[in-house]
Amino acid sequence: METNDLKTLSLRYHPSVEVGKTSGVRSPPRAQSAAIYVHIPFCATRCHFCTFAIVTGKLVNHDLMEEYLVALEKEVAFYAAMLRERRVRIETIQIGGGTPTILSTTQLERLFALLFEKLDCSALTEIIVEGFPTTITKDKVNVLARIDCLKLNIGIQTFNENNLANVGRKHSLFDAASTVKLAKDSNIKSVGVDIIFGLPGSDNDDVINDVDTIAALGVDHLALYPLWVYEGTPVERKIHRGDLVRTRLTGLQRQLATGMGLLAEHRFERYTAFHYTRSEAHKHGYGLWQMAAREWLGFGMAAMSYSNGEVVFNERNLGRYIEKVRAGSVDTGSGQRFSRDEEMRFALQYGLRLRHYPTAPFKDQFGCDIRDAFGPELRYLTERGLITCDDREIDLTSDGILMLGAIEKYVTRETSTIASDET
Repeated sequence: METNDLKTLSLRYHPSVEVGKTSGVRSPPRAQSAAIYVHIPFCATRCHFCTFAIVTGKLVNHDLMEEYLVALEKEVAFYAAMLRERRVRIETIQIGGGTPTILSTTQLERLFALLFEKLDCSALTEIIVEGFPTTITKDKVNVLARIDCLKLNIGIQTFNENNLANVGRKHSLFDAASTVKLAKDSNIKSVGVDIIFGLPGSDNDDVINDVDTIAALGVDHLALYPLWVYEGTPVERKIHRGDLVRTRLTGLQRQLATGMGLLAEHRFERYTAFHYTRSEAHKHGYGLWQMAAREWLGFGMAAMSYSNGEVVFNERNLGRYIEKVRAGSVDTGSGQRFSRDEEMRFALQYGLRLRHYPTAPFKDQFGCDIRDAFGPELRYLTERGLITCDDREIDLTSDGILMLGAIEKYVTRETSTIASDET
């Protein structure tokens, strides 16, 4: 790992797995409770920092979304029957993307009906829906508000229009603020937003403005992420050409410290590396479920599942996903079955994203103390000032939050050291 390579700060959206080692046939969760992820892959445009599996532009139309929903219905119905037979109850659902709110009002209603009718949702505590400001209308908000346990999460990223334009965000400050107000004025019980610090051209004043604005809007939940610059994205190419200036590590440190301090003043409590909330009721349980390495099933193109010690990714190409399901195959991708050591490292990677990663559940799950299993790794991370560790819990430091991508590479033995210096 290069000492001055800030790309090492980029965090994987999920811990590293090596797909193709198994056929991708998903087995039901071992536990009687599970989580569900549903991928809606459509966006009007692709943001310049995005590497998600999505479909954009002229390809996105009503007919294509209808075809996708038909395939999704077949996939969900097959596994829902299996889950009901095993009496597995669903506790949390996340509908992500892409842009789930790009679906029409009727299509959203159809999606919710599918999930509630096919799955055992008697223990459901939340259903999280991701949204983009310009796709959230009053009619759609009315549909969302009818679901008591629904949490709407709106991707805003910043309230600085120049910084938005630099990364290809196609919404205005008015769109962002009015959408939050529309959602807050409805019966939606929990409204959250995503904010990114460290965008090209950003400074501490932007963080102050962003945090103060969301506090004034009465937001219930906040995800505060650093900008991760992924290789091959338009923002990475712009930085390489010199069209944009990358925020250096020292700048990220200042902005994170400013954001964390202001959020505390506004009575937001941090409960993961990146998530803050005003009260327990507004925490996003789906993320906590994953970070505890509990089992979930993913539905839709490119969706990830984790159950019975195996990770499976659905087919990443939209056309092939639809064709495979149409032909009768509900298992469209491939995956990796973990060895015991791999499964423990998978659990450690996810667990480190928690604000406080408790050591007791790891011992309950694997029958050994996490400090015995990963003693050298934990000592090294502690010495580097990236974590604190005792017999009860492991916590990331603020530098650990920024270096989490590098930490995960180290935990998975992709590198023997972690670089944090810059030139």
